[in-house]
Amino acid sequence: MVAVRNVISDLEGSYALAVLWSGAPDALVVARKQAPLIIGLGEGEFICASDTPAIVNFTKIILPLEDEEIALLTPLGIEIYDFNNERQYRNPISLQIADQVSYKKNFKHYMLKEIYDQPDIAKYWLEKYLIKNLETDQFQINYSFDTEFFNSIERIEIVACGTSKHAAMVGKFLLEQFSGIPTNVFYASEFRYSPPPLLPNTLTIGVTQSGETADTIAAISMEIKRRSSIEDTNYKPNLIAITNRIESSIGRLIPNVINISAGIEIGVAATKTFFAQLLSFYGLAIKFSQIKGSQSNENINQLISELTKLPALVEELLEKHNESSEKLAHDFFNIKDVIFLGRGINYPIALEGALKLKEISYIHAAGYPAGEMKHGPIALLDKKVPVISIATPGEVFDKVISNAQEAKARDAYLIGVAPQCNGTEIFDYLMTIPSTNEWISPLLTIIPLQLLSYHIAAHRGLDVDQPRNLAKSVTVE
Repeated sequence: MVAVRNVISDLEGSYALAVLWSGAPDALVVARKQAPLIIGLGEGEFICASDTPAIVNFTKIILPLEDEEIALLTPLGIEIYDFNNERQYRNPISLQIADQVSYKKNFKHYMLKEIYDQPDIAKYWLEKYLIKNLETDQFQINYSFDTEFFNSIERIEIVACGTSKHAAMVGKFLLEQFSGIPTNVFYASEFRYSPPPLLPNTLTIGVTQSGETADTIAAISMEIKRRSSIEDTNYKPNLIAITNRIESSIGRLIPNVINISAGIEIGVAATKTFFAQLLSFYGLAIKFSQIKGSQSNENINQLISELTKLPALVEELLEKHNESSEKLAHDFFNIKDVIFLGRGINYPIALEGALKLKEISYIHAAGYPAGEMKHGPIALLDKKVPVISIATPGEVFDKVISNAQEAKARDAYLIGVAPQCNGTEIFDYLMTIPSTNEWISPLLTIIPLQLLSYHIAAHRGLDVDQPRNLAKSVTVE
């Protein structure tokens, strides 16, 4: 252990180490700095990993190491020391029971199973977070932390990466339109090096499904530090974490945690955790709008009513599109490029649809705001480049159809994600969704895109659950 301590004192950057020595075969020394490392306590054994999914099939008792700690694991137990070589004492924690269930059931891949988990996630979210107040007969969002500080919030900044950023972009749309609070979304990796000016009464939200995303944790840590350096209490760090792992690094960093409660997700390409993150932002939008009084009760009640119908709508979509997506995948598994278009609240879904296809099928795909296609991307269009357009009835429906016509005029094969209605006859193939309120449409439009990406990758014979070069928990910057 002394040798390891001497070595790590000379190391630069981040690391998570597990060191064996032939002279003490029953001992293991572990150390971490700016990278996650957890110790699992099994029956007569200790297990080390960077994230809980790696060990849930062996134990549900864990002991996370804090930053710059070093630990000695022997048959006699665990000794933990901090940076100053002072012995640390704390109790292990137990993972939630839901985190222990990771069965594939009768599905060919975990990813498909997890897509099919989404109706149950919607049901669970409604039961856990949407509670009726018996005195007022109104629905309220129920969080496990005190939301009193919401009253003073004047602006919101969200930091996230990848799929989580796409969920945050939908969240920005909801928060601004329903609560009237200016909201900005940042790539966590960029936020650290070009942070926005410090302004009072700001809420910072960190979004990470694993709770271990290095860039997001570093960005949040920086924001805590720079806000804590200001004596004015209006600049204090108001923080929320949205994660699927409350026992993770971000859960220990931020006291106010919204648990998306999606259960363990084995597939590297996030599907049900994205869906659950979206639901968390719907909850925040409702909560803030009720506190700020920025929307009429009629509008809030209409949104809540639409959300209560969600489990049945998602089940309907899964049954309708699983087989049809498989057939469509047969015709398109050899394509080289795909363009996804969306507008308004569904623009982030175009980005997420493109990301899913890239991640698991290795097909180049790009998402654009539909109105921006004519400002450059239209040069890419020909018969070999399909265009997938998300067109939901609402304020921008006619504009999306017009943008689709521009693509059609360039011989592109058009796939629509839309209800069966006037205007959608322009599409060569229509992935129909129920006609519903535009506000909840992202929760529906993502389903056929997930299924299509899955079936294209499966038809190509690729490793759907563990695509190349990707990791479930991105613990490096």
